[in-house]
Amino acid sequence: MKFDNDNFCGNCGKPVKNENFCMKCGYSLYSDDSETDSQEIQVRSSKSNPRVVYQKENGIGLVKKLLIGFGVLAILIIIVALIISFSFFSFVSDVTDGTIEKSRDFQVLEINETQTLGNMNVVIDEIEFYDEYAKIFLSVENLGIEESYIYQHNSYVKQGSTDFQRIAQPFGASGNQLDGHKIPSGVIREGIIYFEPWNLNEEFVITLDGLYVPPNQAFDYKLPESVTFVFNITPSKCGAGTVYDDATNSCIVK
Repeated sequence: MKFDNDNFCGNCGKPVKNENFCMKCGYSLYSDDSETDSQEIQVRSSKSNPRVVYQKENGIGLVKKLLIGFGVLAILIIIVALIISFSFFSFVSDVTDGTIEKSRDFQVLEINETQTLGNMNVVIDEIEFYDEYAKIFLSVENLGIEESYIYQHNSYVKQGSTDFQRIAQPFGASGNQLDGHKIPSGVIREGIIYFEPWNLNEEFVITLDGLYVPPNQAFDYKLPESVTFVFNITPSKCGAGTVYDDATNSCIVK
């Protein structure tokens, strides 16, 4: 690069104009443009490189942060799913083993009454009363040589002029329902029949329909006979485990 304006020699200080060399000392007054351009390029490159590296570092950091975030989110989802699953199975277990039902208030009426009609023997053990339903615990024994039946779906409870129908097993209620279908010879079936609740302190009647085959029939085709079990229940005036004694007009322990 040449100096177009008046300058001084950088070596001896002699004024120079458009010469390439100082006329006094011979010092070169010429400057290489390519070298200057190269230096400028290097400066620009050295200034721009940190920005490129910085951007790459930021890109790698963002990916790592996203991966870590997704990993933490996946772990949280798994933990929540495990908690929900544990709570669900715990709830189902509480329902099936009667934990939920046991937490409800209920009253027990001891019955212990037995009836035998035809070849069938029916025993009503007790009744549990809840706010929304009642549970009759009973057993049915087939004393004959042919199959017998108890039609629990036809059973009902009558108190005064009101009848209380059999219902499906309520949610949260525990225990196996009575299976009165095709009871084999010599077999005892135990179970529960659920009903709409009634007043346990007043008299009531439990009615159960059944079917059995009488023995010693002369025909090859066995003719079944229907039977109806009727239990007239008079609740005790006393609490559970006690009975009312008319002589003393008081409750005594059984």
